[in-house]
Amino acid sequence: MDTLEFQCPQCDATCIAEMVVHWGGVNDYGWWIVRCGTCSHLFSQYVGRDVNDSLLREGGEVLEVLDRAIYTKEDVEERLIRLRETAVEQ
Repeated sequence: MDTLEFQCPQCDATCIAEMVVHWGGVNDYGWWIVRCGTCSHLFSQYVGRDVNDSLLREGGEVLEVLDRAIYTKEDVEERLIRLRETAVEQ
C-alpha cells in the first residue's frame, strides 16, 4: 500500500493517508473533505484512487467522500463552503 502525505492549508499540520489501489479492478478517483485534527479547519484533498477504500490514518478526520465520477471540483468547493457555513452556525 502507498501512503499520501499532505498538509492542512491553515496550520500546516501533516495528514497521512493509506492509499488503496485495486490493481486491475475498479478504482474510484475523487476528493475527501477533511477536518484538521490540529486546528479543525475544513479543506478538500484530492485523493486519487481509491477514494472510497483509502483511509486517513493521522492528522484529521474525513467528513465526506466525493467521487469524481459524480462530483466536479466546483461541486466539491461548493460543498466545502456549505460545510464551513454550517460549522460557523453551530
